[in-house]
Amino acid sequence: MSDRSGQDQKDSSKKDDEYREVVKVLSNNNVNLYVWYEDKWSDPEPTTLLRIFEAIAPSLQVENSLENIGTDIALALAKPGYRSKWPVPTNHIKHWLSDFLSLGLMEPSSKKHSVTDKYEYWSLSKFGRDVFSSLRKLELWAGISKEEAAPENEELW
Repeated sequence: MSDRSGQDQKDSSKKDDEYREVVKVLSNNNVNLYVWYEDKWSDPEPTTLLRIFEAIAPSLQVENSLENIGTDIALALAKPGYRSKWPVPTNHIKHWLSDFLSLGLMEPSSKKHSVTDKYEYWSLSKFGRDVFSSLRKLELWAGISKEEAAPENEELW
């Protein structure tokens, strides 16, 4: 019985190491965030793939459209005043999703949609959910959980 418990601890430790390694890769990869304000793109705002991942992972636990992923990024990382539709360049979003796909964190959604629905949907993979869950758990334990952002005007009742 103790052999099984020891094996479970080794497996858990190995998974934690794998999660930490992926988080390290994400935090070491710098990207520039551009956001559309009024009539032009903003100057590049340096960020990391980790911050992008943290911005979009909560809404990808089930699935989210490409357009809404861009809005989630802007909501989490940009100043107020960005346009409501496609505030982040689509080519950048697709590039970042490809990075997350290559790390096994995200995948195109497998949920069925109406044939008239032309949106592209993405979701976290099992591994991505595990990594995100581990990140959130550590933040909660450390008492550094992110504060909820104020609701957008459209979300007010």
